[in-house]
This record gives sequence, structure tokens and C-alpha cells, in this order.
Amino acid sequence: GWFSIISSGSFSGKRSFATLHPAFLDQLFLNRHEIDNSVSIITRSDAIEIPNKAVWPAPEGLKDSDGKPVSQKNEKGEVLTIVRVGMTSNAIEKFTLSQLRVICKQENDVRDVLAGKGKNIYPIGYMKTADELQIKKITDNIEISIADIVGRTKEIDFAFYVPDGFKPVLVEFKQNNIKQLPPPVSSEQAPPIVPFEKQAEPVKVITEPNKPVEQPNSPPLPKPKAQPETSSKKPGTSNIGKPIAGDQPDSDQ
Repeated sequence: GWFSIISSGSFSGKRSFATLHPAFLDQLFLNRHEIDNSVSIITRSDAIEIPNKAVWPAPEGLKDSDGKPVSQKNEKGEVLTIVRVGMTSNAIEKFTLSQLRVICKQENDVRDVLAGKGKNIYPIGYMKTADELQIKKITDNIEISIADIVGRTKEIDFAFYVPDGFKPVLVEFKQNNIKQLPPPVSSEQAPPIVPFEKQAEPVKVITEPNKPVEQPNSPPLPKPKAQPETSSKKPGTSNIGKPIAGDQPDSDQ
């Protein structure tokens, strides 16, 4: 496009716009695509961090949440790849997968990472467990809470299909976060998968005054035993009126 032409011409330099923002109009569109008022398009600075080992081939034998096998290569010949991104406390909010993108460059491009032309790719989901890939639509909301942060970040292993002959070099989050990725490592050098599964909200139990609390899935509480009748009569509703008005309180209470 126009920006790529500028980047490769007289305005080109060490930082190429065509590398930082390939398909720039698509980036702008997808950063806002089908988001509601609770999803922002920018974050505070330093919302993501990248560990030393962040890119490696996806493990073999992966299955999705329905138990179906996940292909290591798709119909385009693109290779399923894990990219680990650390979300900091500045990323504690909702985001969509369309707001997280990896920039790839051709493997034979030996120039500076920020020079030349790049290609956007977007995640298809994240690792829920060591062998289960949670497939997500690009418009699905994902939320990070303070409870998810361990130390400085919450690391999430996102899954991307990387085009054949390309390598991931940058990761961008929303409109104002960009980090360089380290060189890919082999499957043997890859770190263990970091599972990511949102915990269900605790069940709120609403009780009536003076009534014992019943926990979810707990056996029913025993009913109180009926008190034996006494021969002494107290003022109150007659036996005929009780079915209509119910038991009335004693007058001396």
C-alpha cells in the first residue's frame, strides 16, 4: 500500500513503517472490530513483556476443547507456532485476539528487524493446558485480572499459524505496545506450556434472615421435628381458621 511505498523509498530508514505496521488500515480496523465500551483500543505503556524463550513449534498431538486434533499445518502450509506473551498489570482489562498480532518477516531477510516489509498474523487461540488448544474467534473477548498476575506478568501461550518461509519478529498489542521477539527455539529447547484458563466466578448464596446457609451441591438440610401438642390451650386462630390465616403469634410474646 501507500505506506509501504513510502517506507521503501526516500522516507525509508532503520525503522520501516512497512515492518511496524504492515496492512496498516487492517490493523486500525481490527483494533476496533466488534468491541464494546469495555474494551479500549490503547493501554498504558509497557502492557506486555516478552521472555527470553518466546517462540517455538507447537507441541504435537494437540487437541481442541472438543477433543478434535489440531493440525500442525493448515491448508495453506502455514506452521502452527507458539508465541508467549507476558501481560503486565497495565494490561488488566478486556481485549480481543484481533488486538494482538505478530509481525513476520521472510526468513532470508537478514536486515535489521525493523527494516524491510512485514506481514501481520493473528492468533487462533491460546494453550488451555499442556495438550489442549482453546480455539477462539478473533472477536472473542479475553480478560486479564489482577488475580492472574504472577510476579510481574501473566504469561499466555498464544497459537499462530506462521506462513511458510517466514519468521515472527515483533508482537504488537492494541495500538501502542510493540516488543521484539527473540529468535525461535526448537521443540527440545522450548519451555513447558503455561496453562491459561479463566476461573469461574464464585457462586453467591443469598439466604433469608435466620435461615442456615446451604452450600451449592450440598445435601438438603434436615427439616425441624414437629413439636408435640400440649393439652394447654392458648389464644390464637381456631383450627378452622388456621388453613386460611396460618398460625398466629401468641399474645404473650
